[in-house]
Amino acid sequence: MVDEGAEEATVRKVAEAVTGTAPAYGSRAIAESSRVAPVPDGYRLRTWSRGGVTRVIVAAPDGSPAARGQIGPPGATAVVDRAETSPAHRRRGLGTLVMRNLTRAALARGAEAGVPGGTPDGRAPYGSPGWRVDAPLTSAKYLIRRRLGYLPQEFGVFRSYTVREFLSYAAWLREMPGGRIPEAVAGAAEAVGLQDRLGHRLRTLSGGMKQRVGIAQSIVNSPTLLLLDEPTAGLDPQQRSDFHSLVRRRGRTACVVVSTHLMEDVEGACDDVTVLSRGRVAFHGPLDALDAAGGYAAVVAA
Repeated sequence: MVDEGAEEATVRKVAEAVTGTAPAYGSRAIAESSRVAPVPDGYRLRTWSRGGVTRVIVAAPDGSPAARGQIGPPGATAVVDRAETSPAHRRRGLGTLVMRNLTRAALARGAEAGVPGGTPDGRAPYGSPGWRVDAPLTSAKYLIRRRLGYLPQEFGVFRSYTVREFLSYAAWLREMPGGRIPEAVAGAAEAVGLQDRLGHRLRTLSGGMKQRVGIAQSIVNSPTLLLLDEPTAGLDPQQRSDFHSLVRRRGRTACVVVSTHLMEDVEGACDDVTVLSRGRVAFHGPLDALDAAGGYAAVVAA
């Protein structure tokens, strides 16, 4: 059973890290004073900055906190975090008031994009000028879906699909715009040497070719985080070498994590290595440091 709280905590953590693909704030019109939501009668708004983080708090007539949020750090991309409205003060437009004041402050500092971080109760605002602060944690999940590539050790395919149809479906699942999918599919197929197999049914492919289809579907959306579990299973020596080159190319613009039992894959494709033994981290560091420690067998036995 998956712990939903733990899952959402992980989603929030990853969403905050993938800042390069954050949703745009929208229009600079939200920075105009006429577009800032008015403060309800009796409520008081306070905005201040410290250490690069801008905070907004709305106090209720009795002085208790009614709504709050913060945004930071300064730069082209800002992270909206800890946005919440007290249940007793919802439906008064306080969430919009907080979010528009935060985005206005960020725009004034030159920010161009924002990432919706999590709220204290595991929820997140939407990435638009009218952000709600009590919306389910969907924005972060959508953000991850678009920027994550994943190849499990064993993956299923629709045997009646062609390679082109399967890769197009994978791109659609990652919410790629329809106009970009054909080019993305062609690029992913070429990256794994399947450009001449796009019209072939998956049921006609060999095990090695199906594995290459799996690798292609994991990169079709040009992910910034790529997770590969035993990716070279079923590949011949030349295909393994091609895969190592592919990982190194992708590693220039993305974080690539490869789980494997083959040191050949580590040596051919990775800069850093983490060795897990009996549920613990036995080693973490660059390859030359692993060699200096006596190699894989030595650190596992230690």
